[in-house]
Amino acid sequence: MTTNSNGYKNIGDYGLIGDRHSAALVGIDGSIDWCAFPRFDSASVFAAILDSKNGGRFAITPSELYTGGQHYLKDSNVLETQFVTRTGSSTLTDFMPFFRRPDLSWVAHGCIIRVLRCTSGAIPMRISYEPRPDYGRSSETLWERNGKLVIKDEDYELILETTQPLEINESGDGAYAEVLLTEGMEAVFIVRHVLEGHEEAIPSALAFVMWDELLKLTDSYWRNLSMTVNYTGPYRDIVVRSYLVLHLLVYIPTGAIVAAPTTSIPEWIGGSRNWDYRFTWLRDAAFTVDALMHLGHTEEAVEFFEWLAQACGLSDDSLEWDHEEEEHLHILYRIDGETDPTEEEIPNLEGYRGSGPVRIGNGAYDQIQQDVYGELLASAHLLATHGEEVTAAHWDVVKTLANLAVQEWREPDSGIWEVRGGPFHFVTSNALCWVALDRAIKLGEMYVPDDPDIAQWRVEAEAIKAEVLDKGWSEEKKAFVQHYESDAMDAATLLLPLLGFIDFNDPRFLSTLERIEMELRHGPFVSRYRTDETDDGVFGPEGAFTLCSFWLVQVLSHVGRRGEATRMFNELLTYANHLGLFAEMIDPRSGLALGNFPQAFTHIGLILAALECTWHEDDPEEGEHREHHDHATHADHDHHGD
Repeated sequence: MTTNSNGYKNIGDYGLIGDRHSAALVGIDGSIDWCAFPRFDSASVFAAILDSKNGGRFAITPSELYTGGQHYLKDSNVLETQFVTRTGSSTLTDFMPFFRRPDLSWVAHGCIIRVLRCTSGAIPMRISYEPRPDYGRSSETLWERNGKLVIKDEDYELILETTQPLEINESGDGAYAEVLLTEGMEAVFIVRHVLEGHEEAIPSALAFVMWDELLKLTDSYWRNLSMTVNYTGPYRDIVVRSYLVLHLLVYIPTGAIVAAPTTSIPEWIGGSRNWDYRFTWLRDAAFTVDALMHLGHTEEAVEFFEWLAQACGLSDDSLEWDHEEEEHLHILYRIDGETDPTEEEIPNLEGYRGSGPVRIGNGAYDQIQQDVYGELLASAHLLATHGEEVTAAHWDVVKTLANLAVQEWREPDSGIWEVRGGPFHFVTSNALCWVALDRAIKLGEMYVPDDPDIAQWRVEAEAIKAEVLDKGWSEEKKAFVQHYESDAMDAATLLLPLLGFIDFNDPRFLSTLERIEMELRHGPFVSRYRTDETDDGVFGPEGAFTLCSFWLVQVLSHVGRRGEATRMFNELLTYANHLGLFAEMIDPRSGLALGNFPQAFTHIGLILAALECTWHEDDPEEGEHREHHDHATHADHDHHGD
């Protein structure tokens, strides 16, 4: 572990625990530096990762020099951190209880259990408990009640109960203890989020008696989930870990999946590209459906798609999209389905290593991003080809999305990267409007061949393709570019063959691929675009976007460079953190993680790239596409080309 002089660890020096309502980052030094209760998008109670001095933490760390390590229990989200000093060793076990036991519903969420055990010799430990509710803006202080440490914030209390007494400091902003543990000794710490007036209904004392039972139930839940992953290839461990990460990011009451459990972790140290990712993007959720389908989890994929339809106002209960109520389909939603995550800055937090501003909410929610229609309908078609019935309600969803694509594709938008310059006529946005119509046509041919809209969709699809192939092509670059108004390259064009818009071996795409590698690839890393030639509305550079690297792995596998694809994938895996977790980006200079952590989209890309590399493992020189080779992509190869 590297701790900077200003008290910050590397972004990758964390493990994630969670209860499918909220989550916490546990540092390799035993410090919880991020946690928001009771939901992912709630205000933080620990945010030292965003302000080492004022953000708040809960640290359990040796008080003398130590070495250590961190790992998850096998196929589980229970985290263990080890400490070794010159006199002894200890293990810190962290988890947030989650399991299926109606008689124990009181621990279903809002609880962190930390168990410190001395495993040999004697080891001195320091406990520092410094909660800072409401992103550090609360003026409330700690106080003791019946042996518990309590801090209030508006309508809830945060309560710490422990077998090891802590002493509150004079200012009331922290509680501390020094303890010498000898072999076999344990100390238990339980942090609970309690809505005001509900404390007596929660038998918290029971948790101390049966914490080991809660641990077993939680570990069993995650291990049983891992056993359902339909993959036995050489990348099983990292695929299962990515699958478990995705499930930690699901808000179980609604089925929404957050893009990441954190906010404002910078995409470049010292830059201002700091966004709140604790919301659900339609794009990310659509790709999640894809990943789950290819791991054999059709039922889960259907549940995600139903959430998508409901969030968009297109569920069985709301089959008509209200154009008077909504100007356009939103591209991200709060995890409860609401559509107004207003963006604001939190000036009292300095940002990770001074990389401000810290933002909560996300102003991109009101952008127009036309690519979502294609991603949603590609997922719908994928479900249908795997045997899921398209009902009349589903067909109404398909028609609404396809007709939105028809209405909007000629207008500029903010694109897949949510640029805050523009809007522009993005090549990928228009190509994905074609994907939306292509999949709607196929679904119509399968289920409702006499629907009169299908004929119009065919006409519009041909018009879209013709325009993209003409205006999206740069003779100077010999490549498809970012948008019609520019010759800048964009890694998002790697999606063109992956989503079936053009054939992988089309000379125009192969030329585009060559230009992408020339301008945007740095070893195994791929940038989204060059920030010095793209008006994205934000200043400064950014790291390489890890998902783009996984897209390139998939593409290379399809264009006869499968050995290179596998080598690239294996190299990328070496940049996962010690637990197999990836952030949004990687600094290509240092190899260190950048951006919100861990990121769902990155782990989705990893799963799909792993599957691609596995399918080609036995015959790396095979030149023809295999039957059903649209596994790990949304592609439909019978509609490639123009």
